[in-house]
Amino acid sequence: MRVDPSDGEAYGAELTLRNRSSQSLDWWLSYTWSKVQDTVEGVTVPRTWDQRNAVTANVAWRGERWSASVIGRYHSGWPRTPLLVDPILDANDNIVGIAPDLSQRNSTDFDDYTRVDIRVSRYVPLKRGSFEYYFELFNIFDSENICCTSNHTLNIGQGISVSPTFVEFLPRFPSFGFIWRFGPGADTASR
Repeated sequence: MRVDPSDGEAYGAELTLRNRSSQSLDWWLSYTWSKVQDTVEGVTVPRTWDQRNAVTANVAWRGERWSASVIGRYHSGWPRTPLLVDPILDANDNIVGIAPDLSQRNSTDFDDYTRVDIRVSRYVPLKRGSFEYYFELFNIFDSENICCTSNHTLNIGQGISVSPTFVEFLPRFPSFGFIWRFGPGADTASR
């Protein structure tokens, strides 16, 4: 179903605290309050990616050859539209069809989103350049963060009910890689 808002509005504020007083350790903490909404057919509703509160925190340590960081993220649950259905009845009150009702656009929310990621890397200087390899683990606590629905199951009995199938966004996920820098000055490019 196409949603064609006649108007939209976004506003908010962000506060960030940062500490870089140590050469090997730094951290930052950020809080954002925002509101994003659309006007659809004269009704103001939250936009699908509206997240009222968001907090991000990061701590990073950097040694001569090793570095490590931890980042945590939180935001309010994104809005979602519940699928409501009304039965279409025949003359004998038998259900012969359904009429979807999407009038409650973004009237409920997914659960809040939380995630903690880590990264460890090793720096190796080379004669001409540098080599760095790293390991990352996203969502180390395997938080179940729901992002969307993939489909709905329709149950018809005495009445009609609809059960959504939710999709999880980024379960625990490892990543590794390397960065190879060439040329003059490349041995200090990331340090």
